Amino acid sequence: MFNDFKTTVLLCAVLVMATVIAVGALGITSLKAKNSSLSDDLLQSQVSVDALLSSNDNKDERIKLLERDYRIIPS
Repeated sequence: MFNDFKTTVLLCAVLVMATVIAVGALGITSLKAKNSSLSDDLLQSQVSVDALLSSNDNKDERIKLLERDYRIIPS
């Protein structure tokens, strides 16, 4: 009887540990997928920022050209 109890407790401990390890592994996999997704989002955000900065630079150049053209045209 004592031997059966020890075996049962050991089996339960092994099952609990296996469950903890499996849940941990699933959690790590989920975090890796989330990290990859966030990295892609960050890259897209950087592309958007670069496009906005370029657009802003182009706007400034266009304003300068228009101001120059306005000065050339007699009023």
